[in-house]
Amino acid sequence: FGGEVGDEFLKLEFLDSLLRES
Repeated sequence: FGGEVGDEFLKLEFLDSLLRES
């Protein structure tokens, strides 16, 4: 991944991890 696509992917992964911990 690179550029904006990479950033969006990281955001999704971050949100997913937060949801799993809740």
